[in-house]
Amino acid sequence: MIQATGINIKSTGATLQRKLDKKFRVGLLVVGLILALFFSWQYWSHLAHVRELAQASRRVSAVTAPAAGKPELAASAPKPDVQPAPAKTDDQIPAKAATASFADALLSVLSPSAKAESIQPEMPTAPSSETKTAQPAKRVAIQTAARASSGQEPAPMTAEQKRLKCAQDGFADALTLAYTFPDAYGFMPDENLGAARLGNPIPIYTLAQPGRMHYTGQPVQSLLTPADEWVFPVILENRIRFMVPVRGVGHDYVLGHGSRALAMVYEKILARWPASEGFHPQLVIQPNLPGYSFTIPELPGQNLTDTSRMFDFNPALSPATVMLASWR
Repeated sequence: MIQATGINIKSTGATLQRKLDKKFRVGLLVVGLILALFFSWQYWSHLAHVRELAQASRRVSAVTAPAAGKPELAASAPKPDVQPAPAKTDDQIPAKAATASFADALLSVLSPSAKAESIQPEMPTAPSSETKTAQPAKRVAIQTAARASSGQEPAPMTAEQKRLKCAQDGFADALTLAYTFPDAYGFMPDENLGAARLGNPIPIYTLAQPGRMHYTGQPVQSLLTPADEWVFPVILENRIRFMVPVRGVGHDYVLGHGSRALAMVYEKILARWPASEGFHPQLVIQPNLPGYSFTIPELPGQNLTDTSRMFDFNPALSPATVMLASWR
């Protein structure tokens, strides 16, 4: 009896399972049929809307073409008997929105990843009925394009241009750091660093024959030769705040270590022997020795002084014989 009951339960469960499988397949077919009908209806509605827009565009073109061809007769010419394109009414928009909302909801149930996607196709914009008069384009002369079309390469930079560009790079780096450390670069915290500028280069000199240190009283200027080095002053409010050194290496130029101390010294030198009184100080370096010296050629006595002397309480110039003897 128990075995018969078990067999009966198994057969009943199998029959119920088959019925559920059959209902599930029928449900899937019904859902698929509904989706197919819905997308077919959307497709044909889209085609009908596109045809309607095309017809409206042709009607608008037919109306505006005579007016554009002869604007002086537009006021007197009779209006053509052309029906305007049907405008969209307010009752059409809610229906389309409702259709799209239903489709989105249906897709969100069947495929969760499609929640963010809209199934409503992007409709082309109707052509504008306004006629616009084309304006002639303005001629713009572009030197780069002219050079490229003629096959000419840009002219190479001169030595002065290379030197100035190198100094400008150092000037930009110094100002960038000066915003964080103004005292180290000769500025006050409340000063406007945007008004700072790069001054004219100051040439550096060295001894023409460093191996011959015998000084016989000739002018110091006759012993000097350009050292292929320059310092560019960083100026704010007519005061030198920092020095940007540039040195020649072959056909190029490199930056040296900027100096706040040299800027302070040179500021003191110009205050003591200004150019307005006819003085032209010259900065001098000695190879393999640190620091700078300076000489004032316009003074009667031949002088050559270490720049550190300008920090003394009462600075005095050194005779050229003393400095040249120390350079032996």
